[in-house]
Order: sequence, then C-alpha cells, then structure tokens
Amino acid sequence: MAAFTPDAEGVTRWIDSYFAYCLDHPEVQGIWMQRRLSDAADLGDLESRFRTPTVSRSAELLKPAFQPNVDMHPAVSEMIWSIHCFLEGGVMAEEGKRLYADSPAVRRRFLTHLHKYVAWVAKP
Repeated sequence: MAAFTPDAEGVTRWIDSYFAYCLDHPEVQGIWMQRRLSDAADLGDLESRFRTPTVSRSAELLKPAFQPNVDMHPAVSEMIWSIHCFLEGGVMAEEGKRLYADSPAVRRRFLTHLHKYVAWVAKP
C-alpha cells in the first residue's frame, strides 16, 4: 500500500488494500465466520491475538483521517466486518437476487459503497 495519508483518500486506499488482501486470502474471513458461529471454540485466543491488535492499530492509524466525533473502534470494525461479510455472502440486489464477490462489477459496486461511507465520515 502506498504511504497512508490522513484523509478520505488514504482511508479509501486502506480499504482497497484490506479488501484485496482478504480477496487473496479467503481463509481470513472464513475463520471469523466460523468464530461468529461458535464453531471455533478450540481457538480461544483469536480475538486477543488477532482481532483486537488489528482493530486497535487500524483505529490508531486511521483516526487522524476521520471526523473528530467518529468512534474509531466501531468504525474500523464496521469496515472490516462489511468486507468479510461481503466476500462470504455477497449483497442483495434490488430485485432480491444475491450478488457475489466473484463478479468484478459487483466488487466495484461494493467498494464504491464503502468509499462513499468513507467520504461521509472521513476528513476531505
């Protein structure tokens, strides 16, 4: 990823980079989906070893780019969660048809939505 800049463009690059990483490593969202279904009970320290440090470091990095009233941990969690859920289950289209991440057009549509979210909560 190019050097981070504390603005909407920097956050957009962060999202695109994380999205590309997850697309290339489907096991990332797979293990978290299993965990959410309580199907990874034998992996008791996942949150403390992986999730918490990732969210905390990301929140610290991204904080200067966001409006001062944004609660960073939920904001970062929301972006990460959205990416994982999209890559696992796609999104629902207007006509009720589910659209999946295997389509480049659907991926562009999803990322455009996340970029609009960033434009709303980040500094210009």
